[in-house]
Amino acid sequence: MGEAREIDTVPTYLLLTSVLAPMFPVSVITASYVAYVSWRRRDYAFLVGSIACVVLAALRNVFVGAVATVSVAALYYIVNRRLPKGVEVVLWVATGLSLASTYFMMNAWGLPEYVAGFRAWWSGSAGQSSLIPAHFVLAFTSLSVAYTSGLRVRGGKLGTLANYLRENPGAVPVIAFMVLLMMAAGWLALGLEGTANKAAELAYYFLVAGVALQLYATLKEGEAED
Repeated sequence: MGEAREIDTVPTYLLLTSVLAPMFPVSVITASYVAYVSWRRRDYAFLVGSIACVVLAALRNVFVGAVATVSVAALYYIVNRRLPKGVEVVLWVATGLSLASTYFMMNAWGLPEYVAGFRAWWSGSAGQSSLIPAHFVLAFTSLSVAYTSGLRVRGGKLGTLANYLRENPGAVPVIAFMVLLMMAAGWLALGLEGTANKAAELAYYFLVAGVALQLYATLKEGEAED
């Protein structure tokens, strides 16, 4: 088997920064990595751009910071005269959904508010947006896709696993779906019906993400064979 294609880290992690925007300052990690890679490549325009995005987010306007990050990612493709492909297409879709959830989750402008909102949703508090668990799944799935797509192929069982995850981007969210469904069954057996329902709801979000990614991978494989 050949070596896995190394993804272009600048646009990939810029897009991940936008996906993780409601979880600020977690998004600073990916933006900082972009700044480091840009500095090593002497791509100073993207170095300044990624730093500016973090500064905007630090001013507590995470949505504007995320939009700015997307703009820098788009500029990257324009300057380099190449179209996004592969994992980056998935991340573009995830970014759009993430920006929508950032806008509509009015109280999720940082990690403390995000965690508080998620806990309130989990406990069944009234008035909590269903976009909060949806975005949690979106962020988790985006991170898994970005990571597994860059896995290098090695020999042995580890290499087999790396190949499987790279070729089946929906595997991780489907596994998360199965784990959550088993946990929901356990909580239901213990009489914790409310907790079981929340776990099942979160599980179905993961199932949708996994099926969508597998469908994308199947269509992409079909195009490659043609």
